[in-house]
Amino acid sequence: MPRGIKAAPAFLDSTSFVKSVERTCKTRKLRLTRVRAQVLRLIANSDKPIKAYSLLELMNLEAELVVDVSIAPITVYRALNFLQSNGFIRKLVSINAFVPSMYPVDQRLIYFLCLQCSSATEIYNEEMLHTIDDQAKELSFEPETQSIEVRGNCDKCRLKLRKRHLGLRR
Repeated sequence: MPRGIKAAPAFLDSTSFVKSVERTCKTRKLRLTRVRAQVLRLIANSDKPIKAYSLLELMNLEAELVVDVSIAPITVYRALNFLQSNGFIRKLVSINAFVPSMYPVDQRLIYFLCLQCSSATEIYNEEMLHTIDDQAKELSFEPETQSIEVRGNCDKCRLKLRKRHLGLRR
């Protein structure tokens, strides 16, 4: 990977990610309730960014299997708020969806979002962030929040699109 760029910490699977968050919560003396853990697990198990109402649907499906109960949207939003404010998940503003993250909550990150398969890749690029900070200083601008989301096509989808395009031209 080029200098100054760090990919998100890799986890072998969603179970190891959830266990890592559980350990972090114990260390920080945070309360990871059953609902918060369920939301975290669903986000970690998703192969792409997931929206709040999709989480709600999944939670209601799981709840129906156990008891005949419906989960309120506010329950999901409270869990998302806890997980996001503690840096365990990030909200991708442009698509209003959530992804797992183990960077500190104040860490500014860059996301590459695939328009075809909806995958999201999280990176930290110190040089790019310093450039943005320098530009902000030159403009006497003080950013309060920063979310960089780059939308395009991942390598896998680009190859599929190229093959499809070549197939149509013959």
